[in-house]
Formats: sequence, structure tokens, C-alpha cells
Amino acid sequence: MPKSLTRFIQIILLICLSANATLLLAQQDKIVELEKKLEGAGVKEKIFIYNQMALAALKVSADQVYEFADKAEALAIKVGSKGGLAQALNLKAKAMATRDGDERLYLRNRKLKNERRALSLFKESLNYAQQTGNTNLALDNLEHLILVSKAVGNNQQTIKYYQQFISYAKRERKFGSASLQQELNSEFKKRQRAFQVEKAKFEKSKRQLEREIAALRKEKNQLDKDKSQLSKATKQLATEKKATEAELNEKEEALTELSEEKDKIEGTLKTVKDKNENLKSEVAEVTTQLSKTELELQNAELRAVQNRIVLFSLIGLSILILMLAYLFYSRYKTKQRANDKLEEKNKIIEEEKGNSERLLLNILPANIAEELKKNGKAKARRHENVTVLFTDFKNFTKVSERLSPEKLVEELDYCFKEFDAIISKFHIEKIKTIGDSYMCANGFDNSRVNPALDMVKAATEMQVFLENYQAERKAKSLPFFEARIGIHTGAVVSGVVGTKKFAYDIWGDTVNIASRMESSGAPNRINISNDTFYHIQSYFYCTYRGQIAAKNKGAIDMYFVDKEIAAVSA
Repeated sequence: MPKSLTRFIQIILLICLSANATLLLAQQDKIVELEKKLEGAGVKEKIFIYNQMALAALKVSADQVYEFADKAEALAIKVGSKGGLAQALNLKAKAMATRDGDERLYLRNRKLKNERRALSLFKESLNYAQQTGNTNLALDNLEHLILVSKAVGNNQQTIKYYQQFISYAKRERKFGSASLQQELNSEFKKRQRAFQVEKAKFEKSKRQLEREIAALRKEKNQLDKDKSQLSKATKQLATEKKATEAELNEKEEALTELSEEKDKIEGTLKTVKDKNENLKSEVAEVTTQLSKTELELQNAELRAVQNRIVLFSLIGLSILILMLAYLFYSRYKTKQRANDKLEEKNKIIEEEKGNSERLLLNILPANIAEELKKNGKAKARRHENVTVLFTDFKNFTKVSERLSPEKLVEELDYCFKEFDAIISKFHIEKIKTIGDSYMCANGFDNSRVNPALDMVKAATEMQVFLENYQAERKAKSLPFFEARIGIHTGAVVSGVVGTKKFAYDIWGDTVNIASRMESSGAPNRINISNDTFYHIQSYFYCTYRGQIAAKNKGAIDMYFVDKEIAAVSA
């Protein structure tokens, strides 16, 4: 490059810099001059002056713009000057969106939050300008909103603000500069075409995303469903595990008590046996002593007969006879007392043995008790046709809150004793009570022709008892129990588990379904399964309920038992 051209460029740059420096100095002088006017000015005048100082600072320093505009904004808010507030917000927004003192040159390297803040301030200023009727300031804000949106690449916002600008300008008959209008028209058309292309791409992407979202949502719903089912199964297993552990603990306690009772009985038997042996020894000693005494008396009699010869023969004989009679009588009394003691001890033993037998039979069925006594354990057995009954009192917790603990136990005992008496009539085996729930089963041997029929008859009598019980309690305005009764027939496994506090129990899906019959029933009604209905349909009128969803068992055919068929019962 020629030196002359280089020198010329340098001179031009110096002139530009000098002109820019002169402009900056002039603006700074203007700021100083305006600052002097603040003294003695009113609040509204100060708002105007601070805004003018901020306007002059646009050519000098953005920080000064913020400083003066903030003061104007604070005073405007204080006195409620919307016009001053609109101008202050406009100037702060320009300071954020301009550089080198040129309002048309928008920064592209600022942080996005500044540009967003500038947009927010321009919109707020536009709102106040429209409220105060400042058309020029409103159009200025719209013009800057268009340019800032364009600078950040937001096509939709640019078009939106352009449309607002045109609409507002037509209404107010002010269109701004011709160059801006031409530029905006050109840019609007260009952006509108680009927007349509992008819109088509977006719609295509949107449809694809919607399909993917639908697939993901379907997969999520399935996962949520699986998760819910897994959670329910986990809770059910935890509940059943807890219940099983509780039952095992109860059985262990029962086995311990029975074992202790057995040890006591064995100790009593041993004591009685030892005493019996002692009595036998005593009887043998007495017998031996009597024999010796008899021999000595016989020898004495012979000596007396020899010594006294004839004189005392009759007397001696009489004495001998009396003594022998006395000895035989004493021996008889001794034996009788020994026999009485032995009989008394045997009676005590028999009573204790009977108590033990009754206690064992009260806990276990007769065949299981006999096997347990004989072998010390009982084998588990499978039964193919057993009918299981469950009862449960409705709103037991609410009723219990109205009764003292002693009264609550008394009421339960009253009801359960009546249940015991009813099932005993039909040779039904009571299994256990769990809180307010009562469980029994029938059909463990072949002695009953139709175990299901016996069970339903017993359930009907339970229902009649409860109806009478409820009527009595209602008449006295006292709380009462309402029971649901559920029955199912099927295969079970029975047996005694553990070694402490053992108890007879049954297991199998039949037990679970019978429990579901109870929980799916209604108060004061007998709810039976299809398997039980098959055995009693010729003896009872029943109402088919349809397939009812049972917890963890799916839909099950259920029937309400209505009443016994008269012809059959007759």
C-alpha cells in the first residue's frame, strides 16, 4: 500500500476519533449543565431532568444511563407519574440494547438475560406510554421491540411487534422513518416465508414427537401399572408374612403351655406312683409284722396251755381268739385304709388325666390328639372336600371405641360361645379366633354325608342368633355387632406345627377363598362360593350375585344364601 494512502487513512481515522471525542465531550457538558438545573427544581421537573440526562448519557456511558434513569424511575413511582416512568424505562432498555451511542446497532454478543430484560423494559414502557397517550414514545418502544426481537432471532415476536407497530401507526397516523418502514416490510416478508418453512418442519417434527410421546406414555402407563401391581403384591406378602409370624408365635406359646401342662401331669403321675409304691411297701411290712405277731401268739398260747394245763385252757383259748380277732380286724382296717388312700390317689390321677384329655381335645381334634399322645407329633394330612367358614364383625373398631376393654371382651366371649355351641351341634371343628374373626371347618373325616350342608345350616343358626342379639341391644340403645359370613368348599392341608404352644390349623387356597367370601359379603348375609353352592343348591334358596372381584383372586361366582327349602327341611 502506498505511503500516501496509508497516511490519508490515518488522517481520516484521526478526524473520526476527534469528531467522536468532540461529541462525547459535548454530551458530557450537556449532562453537567442539566445537573445544575436540579437544584431548586420540583419533583416532576427532576423526573424530566433525570430523563434528559439519561438520554444524553446514551452517547457516553450505559452505567450513567442506568444511574439517571433509576432516579427518574424512583421519583416517578413515588409521585405516580406514568409518563416519566415510561420515559425512564425506555432509556434503561436502550442502554441495554445499544452500543457506541447508536440506537440502531444492537449487540449480538450480550448475555441473553440482558436482551430479555431489555424486551421486558420496552414492553413495560410501551404499556405506560399507551396509558398516557404518548404516541411517539409508544411507537419508539414498538420500533425497538421489533429490532431487538430481530437481533435475537425470534421471528414470531418480530412479526408480532411489526403487526402491532403498523396497526398502532395507522390508528395514530404516524409511520416513523421511510427507511425503517421499507426495511421492516422487506424483513417481514422474508421472515414470513422462512417462518412458513420452519412451521412446516416444526409441524412434521411435532407429529413425530407426538407419536413418540404417545408410545412413551403407553410404555410409562404399563410401567406404572406393573409398578403398582408389584407394590400391591409386596404389601400383601408383607401382611401375610406378618400374620403367619403372629400365628406361629401363638402356636409356639400354645405348645409351650401344653408341654408345661404335660410335664406337670407326668410329675403328678410320678408322685402318685411313688406314693403308691410306698403304700405297697407299708402294707407288706404290716403283713409281715402281723405274721410274726401271729406266730409269737401261737407260741405263747402253747406255752400257756402247757403251763396252766386245764385250768386256764378255756381262758387262754378265749384270749387267743379275742386277740386273733383283734389282729385280723386291725389288719383288715390297715388294708382298708391303704386301699382307700390308693383309690383316692388313683381317682386324683384319673381326674388329672381327664382334665388333660379335655384340654387336649379342646385344642386338637380327637384323632390328632391321640396321634400326638402316642407319637409325640402329628403328621400333616390332605383333605379333598372340606368346607371352611369365616365370620367378621362389621365396624368392630367403632363399636370397640364405645365399650370398655372388659365389656368388649365380654361381648365377644358371649357371641363366640354361642358360635361354639352351634357348630358343636353339627360336629364342626373350630379352628381358631383371630381378634373379632371366627374360623371353623367341616369334612375332615367321612362321618358326615354333606359337610357343606351342615356348615350352611350352622351359619344360618349363627345369623338367627345375631339377629336376636342385635334386636336386644337396639332395644336398650346399646352398641352391637353385625357379622359378615363367608363359606367356601375345597381341598386343604391340616396339621400341627412347632413344638411350643402348638395348635391345630389348616392351610391352602380354600382357606384364602373362604376369607375372600367373608370380605366380599355383606353384613347379616351368608356369602358362599360356587363350589359350596353345588353341594347345597337342592336344600337352600340362593341369590346369584354374579362374578365378584376378590382381592388377589380375580372374579369369583358368589351367592347369597336366602332361606332353607321348606320341602327339604320338612
